[in-house]
Amino acid sequence: MQYLKLNIPKVVRVILGQRSLFLTSNKLANNSNLTDEPVKYSTSKAKTWDSINSFTSKTTRTQPTSQPFIVALSTFIFLAYFILIREENALDKKVSRPLEESVPDIKEMTLKHQILQYEQMGLNTRELREALRKEIELKKKANK
Repeated sequence: MQYLKLNIPKVVRVILGQRSLFLTSNKLANNSNLTDEPVKYSTSKAKTWDSINSFTSKTTRTQPTSQPFIVALSTFIFLAYFILIREENALDKKVSRPLEESVPDIKEMTLKHQILQYEQMGLNTRELREALRKEIELKKKANK
């Protein structure tokens, strides 16, 4: 089989998100390199090729060698401050309050919702109704 010798540059376009990367090569197709025999993978450059090289250039992948240490140290310092050194403030106290203080009728609303769910599933709601009745009585006593 005979191959033509072409003088056309090879252009490969790889699209990554909204970025386009154009790679050009002016290598000519050489008749001596082209054969009908299969290429042995273990001796070809494909064996050592990293697939990330197809999508990015080496300059976009490089990072300083000190970067992992700096990130780890910064994270450790932040956590040490936040967990050990920082004093409790008003926001912490507000967040750690019981839910009943923030939403006064939460227990009553929860019991009503549970009763509806139990009725839909055909379960016994006697205990829930009793708890709801007690909650309403406590609320009336607190309002007096």
